[in-house]
Amino acid sequence: MFYSSWHPLPTYGYALLFSILGYLGIDVVLSLIKEYGALICVTVTTCRKVITIVLSFTFFSKPFVFDYVWSGLIVILGIYLNVYSRNQTAFNAKISSYTNSLLSLFR
Repeated sequence: MFYSSWHPLPTYGYALLFSILGYLGIDVVLSLIKEYGALICVTVTTCRKVITIVLSFTFFSKPFVFDYVWSGLIVILGIYLNVYSRNQTAFNAKISSYTNSLLSLFR
């Protein structure tokens, strides 16, 4: 409380800057949803987060543990299941086509 009363310009200036940047970020996300749909928007935001994590590991030294790999695989599995649930008939047709072509190789 004392800092904001002694330094009002940086405090309210940063608050205004964060508000404007937050508005612009939400505007970009809503524009993505409107133009391309929710699935593309989720994919873009997830890729952005992955890039942020990779850059964080690149620029700042952290111990790498195998749990990060498991977490990444769980995220990829969740994205796959989301896409699969939306296009289940097309996926099932492709899977059966691939299965039949593989089985025909062994006959």
